[in-house]
Amino acid sequence: MQQPIQAQPIQEIELLLVEDSETQLKNYHDAIDNFHETDLGQLYQFRTEIAKNLSEALDKLAKKDFDFAFVDLKLESSSEQLEGNTITTLILDKFRFPVFIISGHIGDIDPELQENMNIFFQAREKGSVDIYQLLKETIDIYKTGVTKILKRNGKVEEYLNRIFREHLIHSMDYWISLTKENKINPYDAVLRHILAHMQEYLEVSENGFFENYHAPEFYIVKPIKQSDLTVFTGDVIMDTTEKKYYLIITPTCDLATGVDREGKPRIPKAKYITLLEINTKSTIDFDAKGNKRVSTHYLPPLKDIFEGGLVEFQLLKSETLENVLDTKKYNIKFSISSAFKKDIVARFSNYYSRQGQPALIG
Repeated sequence: MQQPIQAQPIQEIELLLVEDSETQLKNYHDAIDNFHETDLGQLYQFRTEIAKNLSEALDKLAKKDFDFAFVDLKLESSSEQLEGNTITTLILDKFRFPVFIISGHIGDIDPELQENMNIFFQAREKGSVDIYQLLKETIDIYKTGVTKILKRNGKVEEYLNRIFREHLIHSMDYWISLTKENKINPYDAVLRHILAHMQEYLEVSENGFFENYHAPEFYIVKPIKQSDLTVFTGDVIMDTTEKKYYLIITPTCDLATGVDREGKPRIPKAKYITLLEINTKSTIDFDAKGNKRVSTHYLPPLKDIFEGGLVEFQLLKSETLENVLDTKKYNIKFSISSAFKKDIVARFSNYYSRQGQPALIG
């Protein structure tokens, strides 16, 4: 007997409308009502809150978590202050959800905000914006789960609460003893300890199965680890002249920096950096993607960032650290995330440690 199809639960999207014009508010609600009549609108329902000035917006933000905000720049026609800039900056800095400025004063967006336009912060002219299309764009972002993950009561908070209640209690005596015995502040160590627990939660599904990873998880775009003194294992750099990509494979211990006993910067041991060329022109077949070739490692493409390619273990290049740090010669494009970097290093090491044996007859 065929099982009945389970109805998909309605997803409720919390939308903050920061707008003082009754006409524009009516336009929003008419578009939302029309959207709810569509097939997509039967699955995703917008719940709106209205704030007509800065004070009301602050009050709404303090009391409720939102997924998106549509913000007008100029909220009081008699005022020269563009309160929408203040509200937008606050949301992006403190509340971590996407903002769409919808205003007749787009040119008055704060210059610092203009420099950081991206998928989480966009601007549209009030007179020409297609609100229905804008609602569909918010759905596309919402489907990724990013707003549910990052909001104050989202998945990250859920994991942090579990780690606080169930795990930290087993190590707090140790951290406290450090502050007493060594008189040091273990803040960064405790932070790493907490994040390590969160990573453990994320490696398997709620059913206990190992999760499949996606191409964006392979990379750290806009590298987090940066230094004027060194580079890092797993950084991918581009030769500014030949436009070739290289992976830095030099051991981490040779690239380490720090401070010596006299408080002076400690420079890396490595004077030369080992680079592996990344072949972006090679035909990538099933064996290459599955890393079944011992001499290469597959790097997946990432839209608008990297076309993908093969790390060629046989194409080694040595370059001085000074040259690699020279931005006129090389640019650091992105880094390989730790989960994948370790496997590349292990496979590269194994490739050059192979000894082989003479062929046997009989």
